[in-house]
Amino acid sequence: MPEWIVYLAVIVVLSWLVAGSLLAIAGARRAGDAVRRLITQDSSLWVQCDEPRCGHMQTRHDVTADGLRCSDCGHVLASE
Repeated sequence: MPEWIVYLAVIVVLSWLVAGSLLAIAGARRAGDAVRRLITQDSSLWVQCDEPRCGHMQTRHDVTADGLRCSDCGHVLASE
């Protein structure tokens, strides 16, 4: 068997693996984009903060009349 066929087969298999991995990551990100809320003992919520200083990570938010206030940076997510 010519050597180039082996290399071509390896490239095809690797490209399928990479494409499958990227699709799996994209699907996981879409599922992770849903708002996840965890109610703590003090009735605060863990939600994603929209501020760069919190790194867009889930932080503890206190429930206020204006909405959810981030306990780390003070940013208020308007109530829906």
